[in-house]
Amino acid sequence: MSNKVLAFTTDFGSSDSYVAAMKGVALGIAPDLTLVDVTHDVPRHDIAHGAFVLGSVYRYFPAHTVHVAVVDPGVGTSRKAVALVTPAGSFCAPDSGLLSFVLNDHPTADQARFESMEFGTPVRVPVPDGCEAYEISNPAYRLEPVSDTFHGRDIFTPAAAHIASGLKPEHLGKPLQELTLLNLFALELSKDCVAGKVIHVDRFGNVVTNIPASQLPRGDVVVEIADTKIHGLSATFADVEGLLALIGSHGYLEIAENLGSAARRLDIGVGGTVVAHVR
Repeated sequence: MSNKVLAFTTDFGSSDSYVAAMKGVALGIAPDLTLVDVTHDVPRHDIAHGAFVLGSVYRYFPAHTVHVAVVDPGVGTSRKAVALVTPAGSFCAPDSGLLSFVLNDHPTADQARFESMEFGTPVRVPVPDGCEAYEISNPAYRLEPVSDTFHGRDIFTPAAAHIASGLKPEHLGKPLQELTLLNLFALELSKDCVAGKVIHVDRFGNVVTNIPASQLPRGDVVVEIADTKIHGLSATFADVEGLLALIGSHGYLEIAENLGSAARRLDIGVGGTVVAHVR
């Protein structure tokens, strides 16, 4: 198997030709590529969902993997096409916030300044230390003519295939000093209490918050969400009947329902408020 890996995360679905077209372009550039589908079922236009999925999986891939991420409602507009190079992988994506969780794993910006901003607001942050970012603008590494509506095929995939084949990313275009991050991470911290937001709901209806395990207060924790109190943390989904709180596999506080959907039970979605405090 080739050690040249391209991994795709998109909202294109599987009923149209878009995914196959990108793979065809990639293989036309580098026939020995290994192509991996992370998912093509991101809800259409949902940048935050795509960012969460990408941020949840990239660190499990070999560090030489190049990720093609396309959830791009701004395709063809002035938003930049970018390549981000990190110690844990490279990414070709629109500069729209789709790389938010990757950037947050290498923080250099003062997260405290986000607390006064509306949840989900796009903000400009410095490219993290130890990482590099470039605008994908060199026509030599794009598929010409570039469609105004399909940059996944014509810009992101060609650039990614060339990087995977050994191209130095600086040849793609000018270096960038800042990228876009969605304000999904700010917490309100006080003594024995932390307030955060729902950042993801998975297909099981599990409600993932932005509260990392490390930020939970020590002691007998009570979680409040959608006018509901959950006492204590469970270890597994089967520990109790009904609603429960636990630290999920992503490392964040989650709310779940044993054999049910917490999101439906609580009628809550992304952006909902959750508070954890000591009883």
